[in-house]
Amino acid sequence: MSDEAMAEDLESTDEASQLEQLDSDICDRLRSLDLSQQSIETESEFLLRVRLPACANATFLAEIVTRFILRSHRWKKLPYVYLANDLIQKSMMERKKADQALV
Repeated sequence: MSDEAMAEDLESTDEASQLEQLDSDICDRLRSLDLSQQSIETESEFLLRVRLPACANATFLAEIVTRFILRSHRWKKLPYVYLANDLIQKSMMERKKADQALV
């Protein structure tokens, strides 16, 4: 195996382990989410500010939240839906501000 191939393999393994650790950390935080506005806003801010590795993107976060919505008991789904809504609204506002700054 060439040095380049070994480096690429190591890099992809490193990215995979970073994503796995990030997924685990986010899941731990989401398990403690409750229906309070403070809890939802705190987690939303955290998820918007978390430093994602280059291999991750917003889809990565959406998949995690969606997984929680689909796998949760019916009474626990609502906080995750509120969290997803808050994430969407805040990310749209940030994008709008960034677009206005470019003009």
